[in-house]
Amino acid sequence: MKKLLGIVVLGLLYSCSEIKDLKKETFNCSGKGGTGKIVQASFTIDPSSKTLTFIQGGGLMGSMLNYPSKIKYNIKSSRSDEILTQDNTYSTINRFGRTMNFISYIETYDKKNFYYGFRGSKYKRDPYVFKNCSKN
Repeated sequence: MKKLLGIVVLGLLYSCSEIKDLKKETFNCSGKGGTGKIVQASFTIDPSSKTLTFIQGGGLMGSMLNYPSKIKYNIKSSRSDEILTQDNTYSTINRFGRTMNFISYIETYDKKNFYYGFRGSKYKRDPYVFKNCSKN
C-alpha cells in the first residue's frame, strides 16, 4: 500500500512539472521596474538546456542595488505558450553592509506578457510585468 501511494505521489509530482513544447525563441519586452522606470528586457528560451535567460537593460531594481543584468533560470514546467521557471536566489550586500537575498521566478501564459516575481519577501508585491513582447 505504501509503494502504491508513493508511485501515485511521484506521478502527480512528475505531471505537475512536465516540460514540453519548448522552442528556441527570444522575446523583447518592456515593463516598469522597481523604481517605476521603464526597463527593456529579453527572455530567451533554450529547449536543449531547458532554460530561460532573462537580460535586462538596467534599472530593474534601481542603482542602489547591484542586481545582475543577466540571469539564467531552469524551466520548471512548460506547455504550449505557458512557462514557469524554478526559483533563483541571488544574494548581494548593499552599501550599508547588509546581505539581501532575492528569490525570483519568471512565468508567462501567452509569451506576450512575462511576469518577473519575487518570493519570500516580507513585503508582498505584485510581479513586474513585461508587456508587448515581440519575437526576435
